[in-house]
Amino acid sequence: ELPTTAPTGTQILRRSGGAGPVHTLEWSDEAAATDGFTKTAESNLAITLASTTQTDTDIVFTNQKGEHDTAINLVATAGGITMKVADEKNLTMGNAAGDAYFMVAASATSGDEDVRIVNTKGSDASAIHINAAAGGVDIDAAGPIGITSTENTADSIVIQSEAGGINILASGASQREDIDITAKGSSVNITSAEQVGDAIHLNASGPNGGGIDIDASTGGIDIDSTGDIDITATGSSVNISSTQGVGDAIHLNASGANGGIDIDANTGGIDINCTGGGQIQIGSNSAAGNISIGTNATARTITLGNSTVATTVAVNGNTTINGKIKTTDTTAPVVGYNTNGRN
Repeated sequence: ELPTTAPTGTQILRRSGGAGPVHTLEWSDEAAATDGFTKTAESNLAITLASTTQTDTDIVFTNQKGEHDTAINLVATAGGITMKVADEKNLTMGNAAGDAYFMVAASATSGDEDVRIVNTKGSDASAIHINAAAGGVDIDAAGPIGITSTENTADSIVIQSEAGGINILASGASQREDIDITAKGSSVNITSAEQVGDAIHLNASGPNGGGIDIDASTGGIDIDSTGDIDITATGSSVNISSTQGVGDAIHLNASGANGGIDIDANTGGIDINCTGGGQIQIGSNSAAGNISIGTNATARTITLGNSTVATTVAVNGNTTINGKIKTTDTTAPVVGYNTNGRN
């Protein structure tokens, strides 16, 4: 037990029974001892325990009976509490089993010094819980910050804001210092329930030609919407290309009951070409819809074919022509066929 009578001057806290197991500690007026601790009474020091002898001496405070949370209670009602250790030593606060603790591993070598919060047995969701009920949590690092979970579940890492938004910024990054979201063996799902036109917004508005690149393997790219899908290029072109060698490599389909396809162009016109000897077919399916070319009331010229003799314009079926027909090559007559094959 620790004596309660406060001595004056420099005293010695030593075993009352001399060497051997400690039964009682008492203050002594001896100037020195080979197995004791000094107590200095100074104006700013209430009690100082300092080992004066062997380098392997321990100072241990033990309560073998108390079972409440304050079995050993350190209280500084007007000041703070400071705990320090030498470099290459550890400052540890934890349970008796050593499986849940806070450790300061001090070292003179910067690569070896660290601070650890360890819980090796806790298995609940808050095994280590950091709570700032009225403020924030600020984590700053000069090196990488790694968050890793070994739990094999769909939500092994959850970042959630219950009332506000979430910002992921790389505000000081240079080129190729990217923000990477990678799922190896699984999917990346981006979902928004907000009912606004830009509920999910992808923007590459950098001043030096920022772009958006979407690549897919054999699974393809599927874009679905119950509203309109608008693709707009302001001051540039929209290019749709396919290298697949099939008849519908690019397929435009308006399959609704009253669906249609409307293609408009300004003075640059509309150019439809087919290379490699393929055909350009309009109305080649079995649908009975009419095909109208140049039916607007505005006066215009409709040209079929060119002026070379090798070009043939064939019209099969009944043909109704309102207006005049002008031929520019009198050696190539205009030939029409009726349903009986007569001209």
